[in-house]
Amino acid sequence: MTKTNLTNTNLNNTNLNDTNITNTNLTNTNLINTNLTDTNLTNTNLTDTNLTSTNLTNTNLTDTILTNTNLNDTNLTNTNLTDTNLTDTNLTDTNLTDTNLTDTNLTDTNLTNTNLTNTNLTDTNLTNTNLTDTNLTNTNLTDTNLTNTNLTDTNLTNRNLTDTNLTDTNLTDTNLTDTNLTDTNLTDTNLTKTNLTDTNLTNTNLTNANLTNTNLNDTNLTNTNLTDTNLTDTNLTDTNLTDTNLTDTNLTNTNLTDTTSPTHNSLTQTSTTQTSPTQTSLTQT
Repeated sequence: MTKTNLTNTNLNNTNLNDTNITNTNLTNTNLINTNLTDTNLTNTNLTDTNLTSTNLTNTNLTDTILTNTNLNDTNLTNTNLTDTNLTDTNLTDTNLTDTNLTDTNLTDTNLTNTNLTNTNLTDTNLTNTNLTDTNLTNTNLTDTNLTNTNLTDTNLTNRNLTDTNLTDTNLTDTNLTDTNLTDTNLTDTNLTKTNLTDTNLTNTNLTNANLTNTNLNDTNLTNTNLTDTNLTDTNLTDTNLTDTNLTDTNLTNTNLTDTTSPTHNSLTQTSTTQTSPTQTSLTQT
């Protein structure tokens, strides 16, 4: 089926196991409940294709166009999606375990309740993506673009998010325990009720972020930018604030017990309404 034009074809419930469909045009094709296990779909055009409940286990989708494709409830276990365009794709309830998504474009994609366990998302574009209730266990998010992404109720425990762009991202109720957020951009991010215990936020930009009621216990905030950040009701116990910029930061009802103090020139116009700490609670550097 190499280089075949199958535009507008109905392949519902078809068995295409171990088939070579390289360079094929499958635009607007019906592939519902189709078996595509071990199929080679390299450089195939799947724009506007319906792949609902399709089995794509061990399938090669390298350089495939999946724009506006419906992948709802699809099995993509151990699938290669390197350099694939998944813009506006519906991946709700999809199994992407052990999938390679390096350099993939997932802009405006719906990944609600998707299983991304052991998935490689290095250099992936997840701008405006919905990752609500997504399983990101052991997922590699290095250099990933998560701008304006919805990560509500997502588990990001022990993740490597170094150099990740999380600008304007919704991380409400997200678990970021033991996560590496070094050099991460969290500008305008919503981190309300987020668990950041033992998280590394060195050199992170948290300008204008909302950290209301967030747990930052034993967190490393060295050289972090917290300008205009809302830290109301936040727990900063045993937190390292060395060289942290707290300009115009709201520290109302913040717990700063045993916190390492920032330098004096980093405290310009910081809110003085914090109630928990006393001057002796800050270990001067």
